[in-house]
Amino acid sequence: MLKKIYRIFAVPLFQDNYSYVIQGSKPNELVLVDPANPTVILDFLKKNFNDFEVSNILYTHKHWDHAGGNE
Repeated sequence: MLKKIYRIFAVPLFQDNYSYVIQGSKPNELVLVDPANPTVILDFLKKNFNDFEVSNILYTHKHWDHAGGNE
C-alpha cells in the first residue's frame, strides 16, 4: 500500500494567526486552510509554487480571521 506524503506550510496572517497550505501527492495541487487574507496567500503561492491549482479550501470556523477571505 502506498502512503501519501503531505507537506504543510504555515503562512503567518495578521499579527497572531496562521493559514496553512497543504501540498499532497500532486506537487501543484494544493489545499488551503483558513486563507483569511487572500493577498498574502496568493503572494505566498506565487513565490513558492511555479504553477498551482487550489483543489479545496477548508475553513475551520466562521470568525473573520479564519474565513475572512471567503469572497
